[in-house]
Amino acid sequence: MKIPPDTETFKYFNANPEGNHTTDCVVRAICMALGESWEDISRALSEFAISNSMSPCDPKLYEKFLYSIGVAKRSQLRKENGKKYTAGEFAKLKWVESRTVIAHVGSHHLSCFKDGKLLDIWDGSNKCVGNYWIVSCASIPSSRTK
Repeated sequence: MKIPPDTETFKYFNANPEGNHTTDCVVRAICMALGESWEDISRALSEFAISNSMSPCDPKLYEKFLYSIGVAKRSQLRKENGKKYTAGEFAKLKWVESRTVIAHVGSHHLSCFKDGKLLDIWDGSNKCVGNYWIVSCASIPSSRTK
């Protein structure tokens, strides 16, 4: 896979320890947002999935996981005219520029926004942003990382 160039609102970042471009967007977005390792988030999500009898990539599971660590889901933002924000527009919002946000970008994809940039392995700046989570001081409990 060709690495996309960084732009005003996008920065290539792959938290996968092997640099794999695979279907691990949930793990990548959460570990980027929390500053935890890909391995620790993978492990924590897997253990949480097993204890809830669900798949780690099921939206209901990762939403429940985020809620369990103190990150509540927010509904999709709309512009005054009712139109959806693209990820590029979302990244430029003043309140997003100063926070860490996990968001649905496009359909069925989770990404992380930090410092006004979409951090991911592909540039989804032109895709619509759906529901999102503002990450403040959440972290996975240390018992889950061991």
